Amino acid sequence: MFSNSIKPIINGGTFSVISHHLGGFERLEKAVAPSAFHDAGNTFDPPKRHPHTRITVDKIMEWVSGLWEEDRKAAILWFYGPAGAGKSTITRKIAELCDLNKLLLATFFFARSDPSRNNPKSLVATIAYQIAINITETRRKVVAAIERDPLIFNRSLEAQVAALVVDPLRERLEAGYFNTSISRRLIIIDGLDKCDTPAAQCKVLDVISLLLQKYHLPVLILITSRPKRHITHSFDARFLCKYHTTLGLDDTYQLAISLRYFHAAQGSSSDEGRYSTYLYKSLPGNSCTHQPRAGSGDNIRNRYIGFPAA
Repeated sequence: MFSNSIKPIINGGTFSVISHHLGGFERLEKAVAPSAFHDAGNTFDPPKRHPHTRITVDKIMEWVSGLWEEDRKAAILWFYGPAGAGKSTITRKIAELCDLNKLLLATFFFARSDPSRNNPKSLVATIAYQIAINITETRRKVVAAIERDPLIFNRSLEAQVAALVVDPLRERLEAGYFNTSISRRLIIIDGLDKCDTPAAQCKVLDVISLLLQKYHLPVLILITSRPKRHITHSFDARFLCKYHTTLGLDDTYQLAISLRYFHAAQGSSSDEGRYSTYLYKSLPGNSCTHQPRAGSGDNIRNRYIGFPAA
């Protein structure tokens, strides 16, 4: 075989060819961004304790619990505010409470400085991984989808969502998992404006809308961001406008709650999309035009475990 070489002599011996084949779950693990979890070990989010924090947590938990009487159809809550207002701190608290009470399905925290989570490439994989962990019955379906298509993570976000999120959850829906109010159904996407480009941010919102518009999954989705023009337009001008409500923090840390009026008729009227805004008293001396229901925060804190003292 080799010119001018001495023929090798091999006496005995065993030759083994080792081929390591990645299974579906191993491929999923490699595609995940662990730093995007709400409880990631590398999270150094300094606690911000503003007067609005507790009432904001209470109000979001009321939405999670379906207690917003004015807006029961809102499957998406857009929690917005300026940079440094403490949105991520509040969102992490919501995630901790919901996880403790077995309501949390998945989280993804975008971050500009982290290349593994400043773009949507790992978004679906990270959510699918948490779904497989939190609802163990979905793991088989998720793994099967990856083994059937090992290059699934190179496909469009829509294709990934259909295979890795929709199909596993639809099977649980048909099995009756979501028939109880205490079921893991909350998905949190924090810091959407920290995703790399406006086009990518709008694409994420498009994919989220599919979960409701096309697949009708009984999930709740909490999205946080700054109120950038293109994000506001996406919520107002697309399908999302029918299924979302908003809650905002301004730069003085006042809590503003915008409740969208929904109309059953599909034909648009001049009233559709109208907001009425209520300002809750959060700092001494602030006036408010709409007070929270008496005892509403206490009811929520009594309903779930893990709430800080009032």
